[in-house]
Amino acid sequence: MVRHQYRKIQGIVGDASFSLVLPKQFALNLGIGKGDFVKVYQQDNRIIIEKAD
Repeated sequence: MVRHQYRKIQGIVGDASFSLVLPKQFALNLGIGKGDFVKVYQQDNRIIIEKAD
């Protein structure tokens, strides 16, 4: 089931990055924790975030 939440971009980090805060439950569902690496890529008009292997 796809659940949607609207989030505001939190700010600019350096010259080339934005930060985004994920809902805690989304991160927990993916098994993502502090210090973990994620894969981020764009697919059409979507940003996909996956836990890195």
